[in-house]
Amino acid sequence: MGKTTLANQVYQELKGKFDCRAFISMSRNPDMMNILRTILSEVTGQKYGDTKSGSIQQVISKINDFLAEWDVLKCAFPSSNYGSKIITTTRISNVAHSCHSSFRGHIYNIKPLNMVHSRQLFYGRLFNSKENCPAYLEEVSDQILAKCDGLPLAIIYYIWFAG
Repeated sequence: MGKTTLANQVYQELKGKFDCRAFISMSRNPDMMNILRTILSEVTGQKYGDTKSGSIQQVISKINDFLAEWDVLKCAFPSSNYGSKIITTTRISNVAHSCHSSFRGHIYNIKPLNMVHSRQLFYGRLFNSKENCPAYLEEVSDQILAKCDGLPLAIIYYIWFAG
């Protein structure tokens, strides 16, 4: 769906407004030591990503020393529209609901694009508009869009790899 890509774009645009910030992308089988080092590096502004020494507990302790504990951190987040923000993207409903209850946030369910919007994205990226698409490519374009099933990233990736 492009949830993490969208979250990263928001992060890149807003990160300069925050003194302490981190963007972490986790795979299905995360390397916790690498993730913790990345968090520590990003929040402290020091390079820890290449460090091999220390245990996971030591890295967690360093993060806790810098940020204090999460319970304290949660209380420090302003409840107004301005201030600290945490954006979590996930396919797992339980994770979304846990974040929602822990951080008083909102859950947004992203839906696939309908065919009209899929065509708009596809033709806009390839031809600048549907009107510029050669008639002989319309049928194959619809077949491609059907395979992409309304997923914006699938449409864009197809254009990148086919182009």
